[in-house]
Amino acid sequence: MTLFEDLKRRGQIAQMTHPEEIEALLNKGRGTFYMGFDATASSLHVGHFLVLTVIRRLQLAGLKPILLLGTGTTMVGDPSGRTDMRQMLSVEEINRNADKFVEQMGRIVDLDNAVIERNGVAEIDLAETADPALIADQPLVVHLVRDGEKIKVLSFSGRVVRLEIDGREVTFETLITANGQVLVSGDGFFWSRDNPSPLLGYRIQAQPLIACL
Repeated sequence: MTLFEDLKRRGQIAQMTHPEEIEALLNKGRGTFYMGFDATASSLHVGHFLVLTVIRRLQLAGLKPILLLGTGTTMVGDPSGRTDMRQMLSVEEINRNADKFVEQMGRIVDLDNAVIERNGVAEIDLAETADPALIADQPLVVHLVRDGEKIKVLSFSGRVVRLEIDGREVTFETLITANGQVLVSGDGFFWSRDNPSPLLGYRIQAQPLIACL
């Protein structure tokens, strides 16, 4: 039984576009997929468990997940169609919830073979420094490595990334230039392949997402 047939038999495929292409990708164990989690509580629930088991099943078949933590969308309306308002949470509470989510996800999903992204980022205009056609939200993976510890961040060319590292809030920008070079810059540092400046002692590795697949 193929992966696609198994998922379909279990009732885990409701609808899709391009079914033949998707079936071929799944069965070949190729491709990237994402799942979003809004950090509205301090713990995942049983509904998340079902989703995480499917994510792990796809990982074992060779596919790479992007786990999108909705630290930005948690602050806005409920996408499920409800008319009641969400409980208003502070940025600190939302980030704390998201950290708990990642910790719990790691008990099921292989986080070393996943990209973790938080969508609470601000867009910036870098059109003057690169070809606009090249910087339009191209996905980039940034690895921060120190003493065997690795932090993976999914970024987008032309955007600002904000995250907490060692108890400090860190902000940096990522960019693919007109000639295809990847740049990462922030307060007090500038990284490129020719200028491998570290960030808080972390060695930076950055490349387009497509190069990681």
